[in-house]
Amino acid sequence: MATIYDVDPHKLILAVAKEIDGTIKTPEWATFVKTGVHKERPPTQENWWQIRAAAVLRTIMAKGPIGVSKLRSKYGGSKNRGVKPDKFKKASGKIIRTILQQLEVAEYVKQAEKGKGRVIAPAGQAILDKVSVQVSKGKVKVVKSAPKIEKPKKEVKVEAEPVENVVIFHGWEDSSKTGFIPELVKNLQGKRYNVIALDLPDTNAPKFDEWFKVAESTIKGLDNLNIIGHSMGGLLALKLAEKYKVNKLVLVAPVGSKPSKEYFDSVAEKLGPKGLEIYTKYQDRDIDVAKITKNANEIIFIFGMKDPWVTDEIRTAYIEKFKDKAKIITNDQYGHMAESENFKKLPELEEVF
Repeated sequence: MATIYDVDPHKLILAVAKEIDGTIKTPEWATFVKTGVHKERPPTQENWWQIRAAAVLRTIMAKGPIGVSKLRSKYGGSKNRGVKPDKFKKASGKIIRTILQQLEVAEYVKQAEKGKGRVIAPAGQAILDKVSVQVSKGKVKVVKSAPKIEKPKKEVKVEAEPVENVVIFHGWEDSSKTGFIPELVKNLQGKRYNVIALDLPDTNAPKFDEWFKVAESTIKGLDNLNIIGHSMGGLLALKLAEKYKVNKLVLVAPVGSKPSKEYFDSVAEKLGPKGLEIYTKYQDRDIDVAKITKNANEIIFIFGMKDPWVTDEIRTAYIEKFKDKAKIITNDQYGHMAESENFKKLPELEEVF
């Protein structure tokens, strides 16, 4: 049986693009954007979005697991800089991320184990195998898509690619300058996200209501909002998602929602009386799972299996509550992923964006 390696990739991609046209839809904004800063103008082919999606699907099957960063490099190109030497520029991250999300919703691809990129899913492999056989037998006639010919019209202002905002909430005794947050901010800014790494008040004695007030005033009015919360910031992020629409809601080692007395007994010695009082009061609140799942397009939990604070009780409770919506990423070698552990980089989280 013929495979993707046995047929002309160009013919295969054009045929697959036609095959997935009914499930992979072109966003309205795709008409106005370039595929990268190295391009002078947006694509002119009517089905260019499906062609790019088909090419990404084939790449994932051939080279998966693969993530956004490597795909941006693959579809990048040389930028003409006039009298200066040309310089390589990566392709648009927004376009590739959106295509990956569409392919995942259509169940053509899926997250690799531990969240490291995407791999081909059975439905995606089935399409590629079927079309490969058709191409090898000459049953597919590939006709190059002609550029759209439009009547002359007034100059149209090209809209910029929508800006996505990412707001990051740290945990107890941490800040925007500690742990994995500085490296994450640098990574996200490189992908052209607008990043706000918030410094919450009084981290030596955090009070939930004070944190919530500051956090809410920060996110109000932000469109295309993504929220990342670590530890106590994770519970804060969950409560904010009860009120506000979120694209991606990412919880890194979130503390519990009303854990049991047995849990607090297990951490009492490490915290001491004053610390235990702060910790208990902060977590003494319910979360509305129905509101959160309605408001968040994607929910991702990242857990360290050696975490001394987010125990099996808390981890299991979150997984059970969000089992119908959330993606769960675990790492057997991670603890609480905090500054106190000299934890400086979280690749699983960078791959989510």
